[in-house]
Amino acid sequence: QDPGVLLWGRPGLYDTPRQDGVWVAHGHVITPEPRAENGRIAVDTGAYATGRLTAALIADGAVRFCQTG
Repeated sequence: QDPGVLLWGRPGLYDTPRQDGVWVAHGHVITPEPRAENGRIAVDTGAYATGRLTAALIADGAVRFCQTG
């Protein structure tokens, strides 16, 4: 694969719903609030800039978020 794709992802990666039924937890894309949708669990709330560090608790088919600040 192209090194840029490996580092940054392909265009539309975070906007396109997953079709394989697998959930992926990720950071590296700052979101105002953590979210679990379209097969993705986004936990990067930009702690370095916002002071809010987020963790995802994933168990028994459910996701719960914990945040500082």
